[in-house]
Amino acid sequence: MLWVDDYEPGLILYQAIFEQLGFRVLTASEARLGLDLLESHRVDAVITDYEMPGMDGGTLARHIKNSRPELPVLMFSGCCLIPDRVRNIVDGVCDKAGSREELLAAINRVVEGSRQPAPLAVAAEAQRAPQLAGAA
Repeated sequence: MLWVDDYEPGLILYQAIFEQLGFRVLTASEARLGLDLLESHRVDAVITDYEMPGMDGGTLARHIKNSRPELPVLMFSGCCLIPDRVRNIVDGVCDKAGSREELLAAINRVVEGSRQPAPLAVAAEAQRAPQLAGAA
């Protein structure tokens, strides 16, 4: 995942916590750096703060959704005044004052929600594959 927040001590902390939980975490201390990382790395989700200097998290989310609408974006912020126009862009909002378990649940929701089920023909073929392998 990509974590974007201008508060660098928080980036270090969350990177350590979530890497211990098995995630690979890229970090960026500003939105523009986050967009650069998205161009050169494959990520399954973006977690971003809302209030950041330069480009805020809402603008970052809009840029991400314009180029990669399937990529889940979670707004992780201490700001309680996130505008509806931003809430309508992101896949979820999580309060920084919440617990680590709430954050993990929110991340899992947006990542799982972005995964589309396989088309029926592909799913049927996958179910037959073990039978075919056993027949050989």
